[in-house]
Amino acid sequence: MIDFFGAFEMVMQVKSKGREQHLLDIFCSYDVLRLKHYARRGDPGRIEVRSMEGAVALRFDEVGYFNRVYHVEPRALTKLPELMQVYRNSQHSIELIPSMGMQFTDHAAELNALGFAPDTRYAWLSRDLTASDSGDLSTDDIQVRRPLTTEYDQVLDLYLRGFGAPPESCVSAKANMRLLFDEPRLHFWIVLVDRQPVSLGMLYHVGNCAFLCGGATLPEFRKHGFHRILIRRRFHEARLLGCDSVVSWAVENGQSHDNMCSMGFEMIAGAQSWARSCEQIEK
Repeated sequence: MIDFFGAFEMVMQVKSKGREQHLLDIFCSYDVLRLKHYARRGDPGRIEVRSMEGAVALRFDEVGYFNRVYHVEPRALTKLPELMQVYRNSQHSIELIPSMGMQFTDHAAELNALGFAPDTRYAWLSRDLTASDSGDLSTDDIQVRRPLTTEYDQVLDLYLRGFGAPPESCVSAKANMRLLFDEPRLHFWIVLVDRQPVSLGMLYHVGNCAFLCGGATLPEFRKHGFHRILIRRRFHEARLLGCDSVVSWAVENGQSHDNMCSMGFEMIAGAQSWARSCEQIEK
């Protein structure tokens, strides 16, 4: 069952809990948007999006990252065994992302009984935009611009290499991700060295907010400041789109978190996810 309409209706509301909750709405809507595009090709049964008791469960058999449940609140925990049926034949782990204010430690016994344990701690990050955020960052040595249609394959190769994707998954992953270039709310920027793409930054535009939703740099070109350059370029793009803030999320105290804080982001909330391995999912 692919309930894209229901999921979008739910996650794109500004909820009563305020700005922090709205950030999570945006993060969830971006994953739902990608799955909506990926469902345009291949077996539709490999994707599922289900809304239940305020939570949104995602499943994508090809990529374990998507196997997560957003907006988990106490009322959703009562339906957790039912939600787990979404993943009954999955070969990937499942991650639970709590709603703001939800502490999984208060429900540890219940979650432990279902095979869940603490996993990754995330930082929700936000930054107001200012007129001083410059976008002209090209030099004699590097170029910063949107990718050309003829460069899409190279850009996807660098993205997958940057994330260490296994070679056997790349053909399918590229076929899926190529569909994202047609999405008007997604904006792509690359750094080129000697006319070759070496770093990528992506932006997802939602209302007056821009989500720095993805990026990668080829391993041999890391530690040259390209991530920071692409962050600044996306600040400029967000201002041109009429946004007054940019948001993102990252592993708390990880390299991306540190890079973003050095660029003026502030951590406005944190969340501890819990996860369950595929071996613990009842078939």
